[in-house]
Amino acid sequence: MMKRILGFIPFATVLLFSAPLSATNYLPDGVLGAPPIHRLAVSPDGQLIAVARGASFIEIREAATNAVHFLPAMDDCEWMGVAFSPDGQYLLSAGRQSTDGFIVEWKVLDGSISRQFVLPSADFLNDVAYSSDGSFFIAVGDRGSSDGQIGIWETASGSLLKDVPSSRELRAVDISPDGNDFAVCTDTDARLFSTSTATEIRSFNQDDCRELAFSPDGTEVATAGDPGGTIWEVASGAELRSMDMTEIGVSLSYSPDGTTLVVGTPANYNDRGLLVFDSATGNELWCESTVHPSYDIEEGLEAVVFMPDGRHLYAGSTTSYEEGTGAVVRQTSRLVYYDSQASLPHQVLEGHSDGLTTVAYSADGNWIATGARDDLAIIWNAATGAIAHTLSGHTGNIASMEFSDDSTLLLTGSYDGTARVWNVSSGALLKTLTESADVEATSLSPDGSQALVAVRDGFSYWVDVWSISSATVVRTISAGGRVHDLDWHPTADEFVAAVAGSLSFFSPSNGSLLRSISYESASRVAYSSDGSMVVAASTSAKYAPLFNAATGAEIRRFSGDGWPVDDVAISADDSKVATGSQDDNLRVYSLSTGAEISRFGNSRLASLSPDGSRIVTANWYGARVYDADRPDPRLRDNEQESVLDIGQPSVAICAEAGAAVSADGKNAKLWDLETGNVLQLFTGHHDNITSVSCSSDATIIATASYDRKVRIHSGQDGSLLHELSDHTDTALSVAVSPDGTWLVSGSADNTARIYNVSSGAAGPVLNETDTIDLVAFSPDGTRVLTASQSRSVSVWNRSDGLLIRSYPTGYPYNPAAFSPDGAQVLTQRLSGSSYWIVEWNPDTGTEISARKIAGGSRPSNVLAYAADGRHAFIALDYPGILRKWDLLTDTEVKSYSAHYRDIEALAVGGENNPVLTGGNGESQILEWDAPGVFSDGFESGDTSKWSFASQ
Repeated sequence: MMKRILGFIPFATVLLFSAPLSATNYLPDGVLGAPPIHRLAVSPDGQLIAVARGASFIEIREAATNAVHFLPAMDDCEWMGVAFSPDGQYLLSAGRQSTDGFIVEWKVLDGSISRQFVLPSADFLNDVAYSSDGSFFIAVGDRGSSDGQIGIWETASGSLLKDVPSSRELRAVDISPDGNDFAVCTDTDARLFSTSTATEIRSFNQDDCRELAFSPDGTEVATAGDPGGTIWEVASGAELRSMDMTEIGVSLSYSPDGTTLVVGTPANYNDRGLLVFDSATGNELWCESTVHPSYDIEEGLEAVVFMPDGRHLYAGSTTSYEEGTGAVVRQTSRLVYYDSQASLPHQVLEGHSDGLTTVAYSADGNWIATGARDDLAIIWNAATGAIAHTLSGHTGNIASMEFSDDSTLLLTGSYDGTARVWNVSSGALLKTLTESADVEATSLSPDGSQALVAVRDGFSYWVDVWSISSATVVRTISAGGRVHDLDWHPTADEFVAAVAGSLSFFSPSNGSLLRSISYESASRVAYSSDGSMVVAASTSAKYAPLFNAATGAEIRRFSGDGWPVDDVAISADDSKVATGSQDDNLRVYSLSTGAEISRFGNSRLASLSPDGSRIVTANWYGARVYDADRPDPRLRDNEQESVLDIGQPSVAICAEAGAAVSADGKNAKLWDLETGNVLQLFTGHHDNITSVSCSSDATIIATASYDRKVRIHSGQDGSLLHELSDHTDTALSVAVSPDGTWLVSGSADNTARIYNVSSGAAGPVLNETDTIDLVAFSPDGTRVLTASQSRSVSVWNRSDGLLIRSYPTGYPYNPAAFSPDGAQVLTQRLSGSSYWIVEWNPDTGTEISARKIAGGSRPSNVLAYAADGRHAFIALDYPGILRKWDLLTDTEVKSYSAHYRDIEALAVGGENNPVLTGGNGESQILEWDAPGVFSDGFESGDTSKWSFASQ
């Protein structure tokens, strides 16, 4: 059986890159995380972004899909610079291999090596640039503690034309558009050279120069360093203007038309992030901290590059986090996608203490309402952004809200089982509509006399039609499925409901089903102003469709750019549609043409003003009001601490069913291990999933998330069985007993909680003194294993929650596992600088065996028994090395390096099931042949059917 890749991203149509062919130790001791980004390059057509990290591989990203590919790793090599050839067919990467400055020319089509170049006089190459016609390229670097070296090559022949020493450290290089000159950054200034003679023409007084670039017309050169940035005249060397900034500039890029300059600043300096300037005046247009005051800007933007469209750009950020010892314990490295034509917010609406769940604009444009997890609704003055009224009384999360057509009433629905009607001008509570179960959606009739309230009680779903004046139910309508959203027709003679797999149209007068439009996983729905059209959203469809409300014919689609679109809003004048998708981007479209108008990042919820001119965007931190015709600059920021933000890597095997479940950001998917087909999609979390688990027969699927929730799903139809909200901090781990009867979840709130899967009833609470990172059941389901940051692993009685035994490990992060027969527990132990794997008796706590792992350089994030109980899988090395260890002979059977990051997900099935592994922040799960049987490379073949994004 071939080793398969269960990827989160599709393979590119223009690239033939596979997963990394090898991985080496590119992280220094004590550092966990992605290697820093040093430079970025964009292909001439704008389709590809090349990333030079402080690592042995080059990363290639598809701009359209955000898919990531890796060029084969080069042993003992660190890359610092990248450059595409003008025709886009080749990519240069410059850095160091052994002690020589080293350049590799790659073929972009297939990722193969075309040629290699060495500048033996340089110890390290820091940057590389192509001439505009591609006839030559230049690299600069270091040759000792303070000396530099310049190399100039002829592209066609590969001949080294000039090898020029410098008395200064050389950090960056750019070539003038006509190719006659080139400029370099040194540690004291910037310098201009003649290309033909490689002699210095003049210097520019930029202290501590970090980066530079020629203007597109070649008459100016911009430099970034300490302090700030400066624009110089190339012909005379005169300073033309400075960019008014107190920050150090560490990276910069000109827009293709030369009108705009962007500058990246270091981490924790003035915390202003990306700076955008008018290059003609040097005046600041905007900075990231102004646009996003809620962001904790800790990233050092080491690299920035404009896209060819002159509007969008990428920035590569690097952050180091420190603990009390001063030692770097975590390093993050990510790409952020921006729009330079930024829209500053008109208002920042900050008043809630927890994440927002719903927003609404009043029909007269005077009011904005927001609802949140803090059980509050707030009415804001739309003109000033001031709080008009804080509406308290709900005792559960606000699920929905809507203004009456005359803007005098606000209807709110909550999971506390009530809907409430408020006076908008006074904030007074007028009516409370009490239901017997959770209220999930509400809608006011056009004249404000009636309310629709969608209710869920277990697996029973209905819609009540309420009279507002009498606060009584006048009709109950069986919905036939869970109702996620409602909207009254403008004439009030019908309403539409987003019901599970359809849009259902009902008569409010007699409750009859009038018609339906088939639509998978419908989550939102809204009528146009005349009721002739409905626009809808879904938790699984990667677009929002616009339907003819009478016939069900699809009129057009509003794309989610490959992501499910689960929220939608329409302006009252029918000019615009806003969609929220699972990439945390809001997109605004023309309703009539379907053309995208603007995009806003880091948000999922939106409401449009009646005339479509403004949009209120909402996320976890609060709401902001923008000009709907101009974008928020930060379009994509979903790569925290990794190459792709896929959440905490997690995977589990459902052995009897021959299936596996794995996390995919905020969603999870159930896979058929034989075919690679996706069997079910599980949605609903509001933040990334941290852990997944399943019963052996795959009938029960459980997920835990940073949103503090644990969700139990049916593996047969994907439906939600229970949402468990008892944890008060991040839910970090979840486990289902093999028979699917019990569930245990562990949390950063220092507790593990046991539940009955069938009823959702809470059982014993297991209290630790620190964060619980891992939970597991014994094979017979009678005992629970917990691993906490209190440096111990504990075994508990499942039925009464009593502690049976604890075992000290000496390390705060502890993978652990029961043996297949439940007689032993396997964990690791830190002793000095050595790592041991230990088997101990869960009943007595006595050690059965302890083995020091030779060559183990760091603690393992994963640990599991093989099905035979004799072998164990561990990962005690930098990064991506999985070992199979014989516990009887204390010898290594096999080791294999496959992941380019630390292995943080491991699942071992039964005797005939494979082994699944996932790397921290990586975009794929690797499936190996039978346990312990590894192949020595990636076999070719069509892997797209195992891609999350291609489903």
